[in-house]
Amino acid sequence: MQDHHAASGSLKEREEDGFKGRWKEVSVLDEISGQRSMDTEGKVNMNGCELVGKQQLLVAEEEAKLAEEKTQQYKIRLEECHGQMREAEIIWRHQVALAEKAQDSSLRAQELEREISELRRENSDLRREVAHLKQRLDAICRRRQAEEYMRQEPTPGGPYRLHPPLRGKERTVKCGSSISAAGAAQWAACPHGYAALPLQLQGRVAPLLGMAPPFRLRRKRKP
Repeated sequence: MQDHHAASGSLKEREEDGFKGRWKEVSVLDEISGQRSMDTEGKVNMNGCELVGKQQLLVAEEEAKLAEEKTQQYKIRLEECHGQMREAEIIWRHQVALAEKAQDSSLRAQELEREISELRRENSDLRREVAHLKQRLDAICRRRQAEEYMRQEPTPGGPYRLHPPLRGKERTVKCGSSISAAGAAQWAACPHGYAALPLQLQGRVAPLLGMAPPFRLRRKRKP
């Protein structure tokens, strides 16, 4: 009995030792499997992170491409706006230049009109002055010729002696010659009729008409 009990006790101890050894192996295997699972999870997580990072990178690259395209579009639009602004500025400057030229032309035209009106006024003034001076000169010439005629001594009873007046208001000339005021007015109104008279008769009628005699008669010296 003791031997059998001792043998069973040793068997039990061996079995317990074997169970403990197996338990240790199981625990070691569990630890190894846990580490492997952790490593696997880490790798999976890393792969997931890499995939997420790659996806995010792709999305970021696409967004960057879109942003670059929009930037290029904005640059093109900005260049178009600058071109339109330059064209508008050129047109505006051209219109301003045309307006300034038109204003200068208008001012020049007004100035020329004023100058023309002043020249016309001066011309009319000069014409009036010339006419006045001509009248004065004619009057002076007639007066001088009349004075010279009054100083001369006509021949009495010349061949061109005028007939004596009949009626009406008359002005008498030396040598008994006379002419009426109406006749003098008629001769004054018709210079060609005055020019048709003989020279001696023109010399007698000229003072009555206020005109210059055609020549100056010389005095005959007495022997």
